[in-house]
Amino acid sequence: INEVLAGYPPVNIFAYVTPQMYGAVADGVTDDTQAIQDAIDAADKMGVFFPAGDYLVTSLTLSDSTVLMGDTGANIIQGSSALVIDATGLKNVKIIGLTFTNSNSTPRIMTLTTCNDCLIESCHFIGNDINQYTADYIVELNQCTNTLILDCEAERAEAEGLTLLDCVDCTVRGGVYHTMDDGSGVITGGQNTRNVIIEGVETYACSGSAINVNSPYTTVKYCYCHDNTSIGINLGHGTPNSAATYIA
Repeated sequence: INEVLAGYPPVNIFAYVTPQMYGAVADGVTDDTQAIQDAIDAADKMGVFFPAGDYLVTSLTLSDSTVLMGDTGANIIQGSSALVIDATGLKNVKIIGLTFTNSNSTPRIMTLTTCNDCLIESCHFIGNDINQYTADYIVELNQCTNTLILDCEAERAEAEGLTLLDCVDCTVRGGVYHTMDDGSGVITGGQNTRNVIIEGVETYACSGSAINVNSPYTTVKYCYCHDNTSIGINLGHGTPNSAATYIA
């Protein structure tokens, strides 16, 4: 694990606050947005630890070095907002061990834009089945650098599971992306992409290409694509083939 997380500032798991300290109920009915936001604001460089429970949330504002950690059974239920997390220009953000469940009319859950040195690890993203949002996404990295998506799962959407646009030095390692009724499990795009790696990912039950590479300088290796409607790995679509690499 030290090799995987090399270059990422350590998480102090012994110094944290919980949303319950600030009034969260975690019953799936009460809106816990303000309590969670207060915990994030108070945490400074500590982590915010979510005990098991269902946290109804609209949207959250993160800052540099925000750390969100979830116990088994910690579930963020997306309320009426278009995104639970929409972060721009941040660094050293870590989101670990949380489930995010979408309960509204758009599949989007999280977007990171121009963020650096971030980690999303062991998170589970559950979209929805609204077919009017084809060509959307559940999670998107847009123009991010040195960011790691590690052992995550994204499922159930009329959309893409994970989208990476114009990212540099970003890695998707491990995890499962599946049941995309009108999209790909993982898709890349943007001619400014450099050194993006998709490694050890499993995809299945996707109607689009399971892994769809639309960007240069992108490597796909050791992935397992099965039981998809379309092709497993679509390499070089819309971009020079010589700039993309696939290793079986």
